[in-house]
Amino acid sequence: TSRIADESMIHELTLQSSNTTFDVLENHEIELTEERTRRICEGLSSLNGSSVTESTLRNAGLIRSSHGRDIVTNAYALMCDDSPFRYCEVRCAVFGGEVETDFLDRADFGCPIYNQIGEAYSFVKRNLRLQGRVRGLYREDRCEIPLVAVREAIVNAIQHRSYVDSNKPIYVALYEDRLEIRSPGGIPSSLSVDLIKQGR
Repeated sequence: TSRIADESMIHELTLQSSNTTFDVLENHEIELTEERTRRICEGLSSLNGSSVTESTLRNAGLIRSSHGRDIVTNAYALMCDDSPFRYCEVRCAVFGGEVETDFLDRADFGCPIYNQIGEAYSFVKRNLRLQGRVRGLYREDRCEIPLVAVREAIVNAIQHRSYVDSNKPIYVALYEDRLEIRSPGGIPSSLSVDLIKQGR
């Protein structure tokens, strides 16, 4: 596995040095079809609340023309419900203690990636404990972790994971005393652990 990790890191560094990202590369494992494109457009339209069309996908670079033919990118493949990126998923679990021994609940969410945020967020939300507090005549129930922070952390994990390293899922684990989100990849090249500790 360390050889695969090294290959992924080299591939990612090569992309960075050429000012290219993984999502814009041509994907050879999935074909451009009207049905796939329709399902992507419908899924994104329902999330977005506005009409997403094939033209929208072309303008966003998910579908490109190259040497007189239409090609799809990795971004298009990640939007498909039959995506070839089987392990680009979010695996969620709830544990009864502070270690990974006593499973209480679990769920895996695969592609399309635009559904993963909502599904992972809903999973965590339904498994968080409520903390009650009385204010005057009223009781106020609040989640033990602010939901806005949970959603932001999940969005960041999915948006910023290394898709070059597509053999590893994102893990969302809710323990008795904490929520852990583990995402494949490293710190962006412009950051270091020391800079993060300084609040950057």
